[in-house]
Amino acid sequence: MLALVCSAQLPGLVAVAAVFPEFIPDPANNRASEGMAETINGLNKAELIHRRAPWKTREALELATLEWVCWFNHHRRLLEPLGYIPPAEAEANYYRQLANQAETTA
Repeated sequence: MLALVCSAQLPGLVAVAAVFPEFIPDPANNRASEGMAETINGLNKAELIHRRAPWKTREALELATLEWVCWFNHHRRLLEPLGYIPPAEAEANYYRQLANQAETTA
């Protein structure tokens, strides 16, 4: 679900940015996909990496990044367009609806 990649050099430490598989560039729509990935990485840097710097260890940064990704996808981030539910819940609802539609048409 989550790939961690080195993105920026900090004094004696490598910053870890969250890259989501759904934002991996698609050759058919490369610019839009790269733009979405840069937006997510920018949010991670603004909301977490720079706000809580300096990081004492790489492990502390990695753990904080994983916690941020968990929050970003699953917990307190409630979105109005989704009915004030987290993105992961909206995705689960979507796939449940698709499965129900497939069962009724079969």
